[in-house]
Amino acid sequence: HLYLGESIDGGVTVHWGDGETTTLSGTSSALYDHTYAAPGDYEIAIEVTSGTLQLEANSTYSLFGKSNSYGDNRCNATRIRRVALGANVTSLGAYILYNCTGLESISIPREVSIGNNAFCSCSALRYLTVPAGSTQLGDSAFQNCVGLTHLSFPDGITGFGSNSLNGCKNLVRLAVPDTVTSISNNAIQGCDSLRRAALSQRLTSIGSNTLMNCISLNELAIPNGVASLPNSFLTQCTGMTRVTVPESVTSIGSNALAYLYSLGELRMLSATPPTLSSPHNIQSNTGLVIYVPYSSDHSVLAAYQAASVWSSFASRMQEAPE
Repeated sequence: HLYLGESIDGGVTVHWGDGETTTLSGTSSALYDHTYAAPGDYEIAIEVTSGTLQLEANSTYSLFGKSNSYGDNRCNATRIRRVALGANVTSLGAYILYNCTGLESISIPREVSIGNNAFCSCSALRYLTVPAGSTQLGDSAFQNCVGLTHLSFPDGITGFGSNSLNGCKNLVRLAVPDTVTSISNNAIQGCDSLRRAALSQRLTSIGSNTLMNCISLNELAIPNGVASLPNSFLTQCTGMTRVTVPESVTSIGSNALAYLYSLGELRMLSATPPTLSSPHNIQSNTGLVIYVPYSSDHSVLAAYQAASVWSSFASRMQEAPE
């Protein structure tokens, strides 16, 4: 079952891989069915002879029939193993490969925009390179891609949508290109195996819960330019040992650094203590040392030790080496 549409009547033909073809009719998206004479592996080719192929999907329909979440046995998403995009494809629409749990590889030859939920729950997908020219990861684009171990991005991408990598439990490393300026809510939450994360040096906006529950992450340097650490930013990153907070940060949100039970070193680079609404915003083991900038008259250390809420951690504070 293929859910397809076209801009010109009769401009798209489906080659089913067994010698049979279907020419699309009308200009509205519709579900096209084909029955094979025998089970096996078939290569389906979708040929555009005129107009534009419409691969728009939604929460009810993905490219390969109805979504599994609706319990409809006409869904073929689990059977698809490989997808190759032609050179003229410019976008992957919302939900287009949603819940293709058997998808192992996809070839993306050129710049392609990636819509909301485009690869959501593609649990067998292990490696993917987002092509050059892509500018945005849609909301939930790779959410729950639990098999994904390597994901690379081109320079030029500017933002990660909400939940875009949420639940990618086997992703080990993440390098966010320096062209990225914003990361939305929950974008990298629950990436259990993530050990190294390099954030964009041009990052200015971070959403709440961004790295929540990344339990294997052990060190993070927050880029200078970020103005605030949002609510639950690193909550329950239980393996975190060192965090560096740049001088640009002026406020730390609720539970932003909470439940970091392995945290031994918190480096504050600002001479002015950021706003801290509650001591629960920072929760760690009893061995935590908070380093503040050195000043010859020790005035910065004194300012932190006297600042509202920060004073609760006065005994843990030290000046960083000069």
